[in-house]
Amino acid sequence: MKSLRFLTGIVVWAWFLSSGAAARAVDISGSPTSTIVIFEDSQLVGDLDCSEVPSGTSCIQFGADHITLRLNGFTMAGVADPNLGCTKSSASTSPKGGENGIFTAGHSDLQILGPGLVRDFRGIGVLVDGGAKVKVSKVTTSGNCICGIGLFPTSSTSGDGNDNDVEDNVVVRIGNTKSPCGGMNISTNNNRVRRNVVGGNGYDAVAWYGTGPGQNTNLNFGINIAGTENVVEENVAVGNANGIVLTPAANGDVVRRNIITGNPTLQDSQTFGAVPAAAAGFDIVNLSPNANTFDDNLCLTSNVSGLCPNIPKFPRTEGGDEGDHIESR
Repeated sequence: MKSLRFLTGIVVWAWFLSSGAAARAVDISGSPTSTIVIFEDSQLVGDLDCSEVPSGTSCIQFGADHITLRLNGFTMAGVADPNLGCTKSSASTSPKGGENGIFTAGHSDLQILGPGLVRDFRGIGVLVDGGAKVKVSKVTTSGNCICGIGLFPTSSTSGDGNDNDVEDNVVVRIGNTKSPCGGMNISTNNNRVRRNVVGGNGYDAVAWYGTGPGQNTNLNFGINIAGTENVVEENVAVGNANGIVLTPAANGDVVRRNIITGNPTLQDSQTFGAVPAAAAGFDIVNLSPNANTFDDNLCLTSNVSGLCPNIPKFPRTEGGDEGDHIESR
């Protein structure tokens, strides 16, 4: 009889696990009045109006490692107004550090999974700050003031904030008229940034930096690379103030098989021309003196010779595995 009860217990526990009851996520929706800190797998079950969350704080913040947040096709919205360029003339819509849509708060082994829209936050749409091994996938960010997706270290400690995957996201209409910003800011190391679309990000530098000496060194961008040993591949960057920018700190980064063209828009190109050159905008801006690799990109303009134009080996096969693409005929 004891053996039968033991066997029955195993069967019930197996059913419990297979039914998904043990992996049930915390449901999130509505209009929170304070930051939602999550300590276990969580999911949006409706749109999230974050306008009542206190100024300068994030809407959703991770509170533990090894958890997943699913957006499930819903929208998270802040109070920024992209039509005003997040200007400081309107206190309610000016850029505000810390006022992010989703904040990882130094935790590791996380997943932030779309589809879903993170829009109109005065800080960063999705901020991966510190920690490691965070995956951000299939998320759309739009109308945020500082950047759409940011990978930042919490300190100068080696290895902090590294080894993340940012893939299949859409980042559009990010920017403000007071500070350099743009679509994706990759300021940590050994990350993989793949198959994202970034467009319409950043204000033209001439319009607000001016044309004097030293005023045009901080560039708006579609993707900004300020770390080391990152792989940035098979992304599309179109219509940004600059397409892909490598800062002087970039070292050992690989930029390959990207479509980077139409940066900046034709109107900006015609209006401002190439003077001053640092503010005119390019598909690729390489400010780094270090050894970085540019391979098989489709681009037309760059601030240094030899990067564009070229004819890449498109089309590529599905999946984007390294070296797995078809030669053009």
